[in-house]
Amino acid sequence: MLKKFNPLFVLFSLMFFLSCKQEIKVDSGRELIIQNINVLLDSVERFDTSKMPTPEEFENVKIEQIKIGLIDSVLVQNIKDYNSSFIINRNDLVNFKSNYKIEIVKLNNDDVNFLFVSFLNFKVDKYKATIDVKKVIGIAMTKDRYYFTKENGHWVFVRKKNIGIG
Repeated sequence: MLKKFNPLFVLFSLMFFLSCKQEIKVDSGRELIIQNINVLLDSVERFDTSKMPTPEEFENVKIEQIKIGLIDSVLVQNIKDYNSSFIINRNDLVNFKSNYKIEIVKLNNDDVNFLFVSFLNFKVDKYKATIDVKKVIGIAMTKDRYYFTKENGHWVFVRKKNIGIG
């Protein structure tokens, strides 16, 4: 009976199984970002110099409110499986509630009117996830790790840990 197994059938079955697991991780990662975009972009005001008081000698200087430049590509990692990635699109930001304008960009172009945000080191398991969020404007930067658990089909924010300031 074992001699009748076609090696190509086994190979294609294995490839299909692995591709399905990658899709599950990508869907789970996208779902986490959609559900928690406001949590992931929680400290934008810290970088907005238009909110800072200006000294009297600079009262006539107009400082514009920053915009958020969200880097579009997200790499999803899992210790046991292969890595996969996805591109953030406008529909993924439907839950974003803020006075700040957000644009999806390909890369950081060092524009000082933009706070560039990248999602890095995204690790997704069945019921737990971590994601690093790097926010950069000019020479200022912060990098935080966010922890989530999945409860009743929704990703729930657990805690945040600062892992870098520059």
